Amino acid sequence: MSNEELTDAIVEATKVAWSTLQSQFGDETFYGFALSTNHEMSYIGCTAWTEEGLQEAAEHYGYNSLDEINDLRFSPADSPLDEIGVEAFSDLVDPLLSGQQDLSDDDRENAIAEVFDACVSALKQVETSGLFASVKRDRFVLNIVQGDQSSNSIVDTAKLLNPKPAVDWLETFFETSDDGQVDAMIGDARVYMARDIARTEQVLLVSDDDKRIHAFTQTNPVAFTQQECAHLVEGRPLSMAIEPNGEFLWVGAEERLLKIPIQDGTSLGEPVTLW
Repeated sequence: MSNEELTDAIVEATKVAWSTLQSQFGDETFYGFALSTNHEMSYIGCTAWTEEGLQEAAEHYGYNSLDEINDLRFSPADSPLDEIGVEAFSDLVDPLLSGQQDLSDDDRENAIAEVFDACVSALKQVETSGLFASVKRDRFVLNIVQGDQSSNSIVDTAKLLNPKPAVDWLETFFETSDDGQVDAMIGDARVYMARDIARTEQVLLVSDDDKRIHAFTQTNPVAFTQQECAHLVEGRPLSMAIEPNGEFLWVGAEERLLKIPIQDGTSLGEPVTLW
């Protein structure tokens, strides 16, 4: 599948997915739609957010404070609309997977970048076509979400797809940094959970190419110190998620699922392999 064909397929799937969302939730107040994928761009799905869905999620967790509710605002998994209409993207699964088989690392990175660019182009095209004409655009965010992302990644991607008022509104819900000191410290490592561990803003989780999970404690607004709690896991950590109560870190590592206790809100205990 060529890049142009992939872009056209994403455009058509997005139109179908948005139509499905509108048919089921058309009376709700939408404030976001995103293509959902992983860091390898090996699949494409969709997610969406409404004010009514946000309130439903908050009631599910028993959240009352504005800070707690806004922690859920752009969480794909916590939205009742997550993956509604995702069937429209099913024909893209095999081409995306086959497009990365038997590639060198450099070629695979190029393939991932091409799929990301196709997603960006597709969302720009559907917006130009007027697909989202019914929403209040300065309070509606288009995005591409890739599992556990840093705040900077979420906002930077949104800047490719949204007018400035929408990006400015999005940034009020995320803490971003321009200093680059953490990126310099960890090089090409993959960053997870920059702010939500144990409902604090103290710990940054990182996976590296040596299959370790590292935790960095925030010592001031722009500096992090590495903790002595790195873990070797069997298989490269591919995704991480924090339980809402902050008690456990769940790690998907290739074909394994690990559950790691979070001790004292900051350090990581010994992992338990669930399968």
